[in-house]
Amino acid sequence: MRQGILRVGLLGGVLCVWLCAEARAADATEPGFYANFDVGVNFLSEVEGREFDPGLRFGVAGGYRFTPMISAEIETGYLYNEVKDAEDNTLSHVPLLANVMFRFENKSPFVPFVGVGVGGVVSFLTIDDVISEDDDSAVVFAWQVQAGVHYRINANMSAGITYKYLGVDSPEFDVGGGTIELDVLHNHAILASFNWAF
Repeated sequence: MRQGILRVGLLGGVLCVWLCAEARAADATEPGFYANFDVGVNFLSEVEGREFDPGLRFGVAGGYRFTPMISAEIETGYLYNEVKDAEDNTLSHVPLLANVMFRFENKSPFVPFVGVGVGGVVSFLTIDDVISEDDDSAVVFAWQVQAGVHYRINANMSAGITYKYLGVDSPEFDVGGGTIELDVLHNHAILASFNWAF
């Protein structure tokens, strides 16, 4: 899994470099479409008395900037965490969210932003231990808040750091001959992010 995380991070870095090389001039403060990419570490809070190792989150979003301050986007991605001291037991999510973003454009090259979103998540639970080997999925409601700051590279590209909180509403899984209903899941991610306006 750790090698997989490194590969995803390397792929994200290569993608960012490629986008920088291919991007065409456009003013990110004017109305228009944009894409956002992020990758980093995901921390899942304790669930039903079980702790989780730090995991992976990466995402991609596409949106439209209506004004220099307000934009709307659709986001998806992948979150992955392993149960502490039980690496074969994992909990992962694929979100599909509608976000509203607020950018605080100013004369400096640093652009703070915040965002809120709602949507759904497909959650996956995998159990592989001496007692049972099973997996199941569930589709549940989810919500997100985020904040960060980007450094303006040029008129149409920026990069920086983003914090995202993703709440997942009590998924229920049928595994090991029984039903496991989890409490609300609290995901906290620290991400390197890249935005490209075109």
